[in-house]
Amino acid sequence: MNLGRRALTSLFYTGAEQYTTVFIGFIANIILTRLIFPEYFGTLALAWFFASLLQTSKSLNLKAAVIQSKEKIEDVLSTQFVLEVSLGLLMLLASIPLYFIVSHYYTPDVAYSAVLLILFLFFESFNLTPQAFLERNLLFKQLAFMNIIPKTLASVIAIALAYQGQSLYSLIVFRGLPPFLTALMLYMRGYWKPRLHFDKKIALSLLKFSSYLWLSQMLAFVTLELDDFFVGTIAGLVALGYYSRAYVFARIPTNVFHEGVARVFLPVYSRMQDDRKRLSRAYGMVVGSMTRILTLISLLLVSCAPELTNMILGKQWMPAVEIFQLMVVYLLLKPIIDHAEVAFISLGQTKITTKLLLAQSTALVVFVPALTYLYGAKGAAVGINIMTLVGFLLSYKILSKFIDLNHKNVFIPPLTALAGAVGVLYLTLTVVQMQNQIAVIVLKTIVVSATYVIILLLIERQRITRMLDYFLKTIFSKSETSA
Repeated sequence: MNLGRRALTSLFYTGAEQYTTVFIGFIANIILTRLIFPEYFGTLALAWFFASLLQTSKSLNLKAAVIQSKEKIEDVLSTQFVLEVSLGLLMLLASIPLYFIVSHYYTPDVAYSAVLLILFLFFESFNLTPQAFLERNLLFKQLAFMNIIPKTLASVIAIALAYQGQSLYSLIVFRGLPPFLTALMLYMRGYWKPRLHFDKKIALSLLKFSSYLWLSQMLAFVTLELDDFFVGTIAGLVALGYYSRAYVFARIPTNVFHEGVARVFLPVYSRMQDDRKRLSRAYGMVVGSMTRILTLISLLLVSCAPELTNMILGKQWMPAVEIFQLMVVYLLLKPIIDHAEVAFISLGQTKITTKLLLAQSTALVVFVPALTYLYGAKGAAVGINIMTLVGFLLSYKILSKFIDLNHKNVFIPPLTALAGAVGVLYLTLTVVQMQNQIAVIVLKTIVVSATYVIILLLIERQRITRMLDYFLKTIFSKSETSA
């Protein structure tokens, strides 16, 4: 099998893995949320913050350095393995003082859960070298099963524990068990066998390469996790429980869109980086389509959130609805920001992504604590929106240096359709009164979708036709080229 066909096959398996694990996680999250009280989710979220703080601090993304290394691969892999396990042991040692610090300022459950999560995360140190071996050799089929099976087993065990009333252990298993199971499966299959060989020159080369990525990882950690710390510390564990669940479901559009789209269009943009006109057209088509789809999905999720929450999660989670609805800016813009970062990477402008993360981290640190103090978890949701808006405005200001994007054509039509759909929905709900929640969801979905699509077609029918034509040509030409 030639390299192109292998790359296309790898793309299929990575996509299948991503969407399968997202689906499994989504279903498991719904079941666990229905079975477990909010304060346990708050405890787990705060514990996860401290555990992932240590994990991110020791993580140097050596796997990426290994994949691109030109040294003798066996020596590189062995050196990486020694480094990863050594860093993992340092993380375990750091968990001892962390336990006493956390238990002093928070509940014993938070400290105990953080240490258990760190213990589980330690096994990830054993996973990274076999994973680097599989990725370097484009063995994504094997890697996909190594990720799907542990996620499935962890979800089943977590749900069983929740049914037995072991709420906190259930959540710890759900978050922490997959790395352990993945390590077990990788070594049972014997894709790569450890060697205690350490090459100082290779180690320095790997560390030098990875040090440039460390700051970006820490900044990404701030934008994704630090809000949990502020909410849990300022507003309490129950408020954090509501906030963490709202945040998990607010990430659905990003989980669905970003990874799959990025994998397909990163190489497409890379091939066009020297042709500004073609790159601008391609990027405009992609981000325009994403904006139109995301706007409709975000509007449907926000408008149907009260009924869906009450039906699926139960009345105990109704306080999370307003928090989720307040995250509408995050819902809509986060996947678009992430796609701008894909464009920067394809252009070789990786330093810009670090600047974007720094700007968003600064906005989070400035706004989230103050707004949480004033308004609780709802204030944190508003702060996350501000962080997202800062990232969006800055990314597209910088992107204009490399890509010619007609912002009016990209963003005004879906926003106009959004405003029209909201107006029609409001008028409909004032006239039509329904008690059945399923009927209300169906009504909202039909009214919002029909109004939104009709307005878009009235404004830009020809543009939508061109978008569809572009994607069909891109997909089929990519497949033919890869084959």
